[in-house]
Amino acid sequence: MNARTSFFWALFALTVLGGCATKETPPPETKVDAAETASLSTPVEAAQPIIAPAEPEEPVPAMESLQGLDSNAVTALLGAPHFQRVDNPAEIWQYRRNGCVLDLFLYPASNGALAVDHLETRHFEVSDSNPQNCFATMVRAARETG
Repeated sequence: MNARTSFFWALFALTVLGGCATKETPPPETKVDAAETASLSTPVEAAQPIIAPAEPEEPVPAMESLQGLDSNAVTALLGAPHFQRVDNPAEIWQYRRNGCVLDLFLYPASNGALAVDHLETRHFEVSDSNPQNCFATMVRAARETG
């Protein structure tokens, strides 16, 4: 045999024997009690960044709650009006936001202070708008500008 043939047979024998040597045997079975099983099956959670939970949004009162409020309480809730007109003895206050308009009609109350006697909403972009949604838009905007 020449060197080339000897090398070929040696390589062939190593390949055959190497294939036999890589056969794996399963590990022996061991008994594990229920507590150990539970601890083994619980996945390890990856470290997550800590995010503070968002504070729940303060609920918006019903639009009808404006009825009877004095001018100071209205300003505390909605801020200063975008438009204000005086027609003695009344004042008309108007708030506008996102195509929604809230009109408040304030008249003197029994104590002499101006208070909401009537209110209306309208929406320039949507003909069938929900008055409470319009009012909620005004309240949330006032809270954001605080």
